[in-house]
Amino acid sequence: MEQHNQSQFGSAVAKGEQLPELIKQVTQEALRSFSDNKVDLACLFVTSAFKDQYFEVVDLLRKEIDIDVLMGCSALNVIGTNEELDSDSAISLFLAKLPDVKKIPFWIKPSDLEQMKDKEKCQAFFGVSSEENPTFFILPDPFSFNMNLFIESIEHAFPGAPMVGGMASAATEPGENVLFWSEGICSEGAVGVVLSGNVKVKPLVSQGCRPFGEPAVITECQENVIHNLAGKTALQFLEENYRKASARDQVLARQALFIGSLVDELKQNPETGDFVIRNVVGLDRNSGALSVSDYVNIGNTVQFHVRDSQSAHEDLETLCLDQKKEEVNSSKFTPPKAGLIFNCNGRGKHMFDEKNHDVTLLHEQLGDFPISGFFCAGEIGPIGDKNFLHGFTASIALFY
Repeated sequence: MEQHNQSQFGSAVAKGEQLPELIKQVTQEALRSFSDNKVDLACLFVTSAFKDQYFEVVDLLRKEIDIDVLMGCSALNVIGTNEELDSDSAISLFLAKLPDVKKIPFWIKPSDLEQMKDKEKCQAFFGVSSEENPTFFILPDPFSFNMNLFIESIEHAFPGAPMVGGMASAATEPGENVLFWSEGICSEGAVGVVLSGNVKVKPLVSQGCRPFGEPAVITECQENVIHNLAGKTALQFLEENYRKASARDQVLARQALFIGSLVDELKQNPETGDFVIRNVVGLDRNSGALSVSDYVNIGNTVQFHVRDSQSAHEDLETLCLDQKKEEVNSSKFTPPKAGLIFNCNGRGKHMFDEKNHDVTLLHEQLGDFPISGFFCAGEIGPIGDKNFLHGFTASIALFY
């Protein structure tokens, strides 16, 4: 007998060229553990092979399922429970019954962002208060939506509220992406859902990097340019740490160099997951300055990082192990009931030798549970109690 006070989840992924048949296939599979076809939340990710049929997707889906809240987007590639598909003709579906959960779907037009700088207007837009401990799921269009500005507004209106999601990734030009939501489809802005109430969502953000050298405080900078670290030129400090690094890390640093900025300056003995990672995008040998892909401030603690498949594997594995310890300490470990995963386009086959790396690792460490997601043009997730837009990251929401 169905337990009406418990959440239920299902997911499915399929590839093929006939959209109606694919919709039937994934809905039947995702509904397998449900007693009927009524769901509170549906998340749908569709590749660009169906761009001429985007307008049919929602109608086809609603013929199969009675959906309360819908969010979804176009994607380069999609992810299912056991598969990370690299087919350009595939869809992934996530379904959930969420009793006693407040579910607020939204579409944010680019013109809405200005009013969201005001705390009261931002809270009124979503119809939820900070005291309700909301979790935000968001799917933006990268061409039309200022994600960093939106994150700032949410941090102001809902301090500490986690946000998880990914940038739609099926387009190479503005207007080519599509966003699905409860009231239709659009091609700009961002769609998503706010959840609060009887739901526990645990975000995991794996940036796939490891640090080398020593952390240092920025002592002189301007916008995104670091002039001095610990009283030395940034380049001088980098060269000192590079010489002390392992041969492997030296090779990786020459290929691509990253810098991590400590999120919580009060953190003692910071570890890999305490930094938000950004690219080092340039250096000036005359001045010794480094340019990075974000704004920096005097007083920020930073540390140089490198990335490869091994560090990416170890980072995600460590996050899973830490999650198991946290669950055991609070009661006993039980697997998540479901997961949504938003992976960078640069992960998957581009980063790992083995197929289906991230979903396989999640199952190995956390147990069996339905997973759905896609490969993104930018990933959103929290580091500590602050939300960020990431790159080369796996941003994961686990439902308990």
